Amino acid sequence: MWHKLQENPPYFLLTTQKNGYEVYITDYVTIWFVYLTNDGFLTCLQDSNFGLDDETSKLIKNGTNLLLNPNELRNLNIAKDESSLQVSMTKRFEYPLKIKLKLSEGCREMFFNKVTHNLLRTVIDLTSSQKELRHEMKKKDREIDAYKSNNHARYLKTERFNDNNHMERHSIFKESGDLLTTPESSLEKIAAAASQKEEMVQENLKSLKIKQESHIPMESQSAPCLTSSSIKQEPKVEPRDTSISPRKKRKQLLNY
Repeated sequence: MWHKLQENPPYFLLTTQKNGYEVYITDYVTIWFVYLTNDGFLTCLQDSNFGLDDETSKLIKNGTNLLLNPNELRNLNIAKDESSLQVSMTKRFEYPLKIKLKLSEGCREMFFNKVTHNLLRTVIDLTSSQKELRHEMKKKDREIDAYKSNNHARYLKTERFNDNNHMERHSIFKESGDLLTTPESSLEKIAAAASQKEEMVQENLKSLKIKQESHIPMESQSAPCLTSSSIKQEPKVEPRDTSISPRKKRKQLLNY
């Protein structure tokens, strides 16, 4: 479920738990995300609350509660740059608990899956509900008319449901035209294709990150030791004696 973080500018938070924690934030235009393993989530909480001495299980429980129910945050700070979003959230438990996250900008397929898809499904469901309610209202009117025709309840104050007036008052959906007429089965196929593309993009990002990190020497990756057998021995060259002049050398050779 999406939760409102703030109204102006609008930011919304979605947290899911599968194999770890998936955190998404959107402002209706862009989506940002961060994936944390269970161990990564614990490390994030410990780094965000330096010096906090609490049981691991309790820390994880409160941290999970913070992400899943952010409606009672004590402090919230959001900083946006070109490709990332840095968020700091604090919630009061027996003590103030903080979590600091750096989220990367997601692809358009991710935005569709996490935002657009859900909004379209909601609109389709509401449209279906509206049709059912209108049908029931018209049915009730027919029953009331039949009741009145038998000289019962002639003076009922219930007014007839005016379907035309109702639809005129709620006409915004018309602006979307056929955009909202996509069958749910087709919508699910689009979502599945977008999910597959999103996974490919994420895998490419992970691979790129691993390649970039491989160029950075780690402390544990020291240079291999060189043994005496692996060192190439260069032949010794006797130093050249430059104390005898060329003329004297020539004379010595002639006399030889």
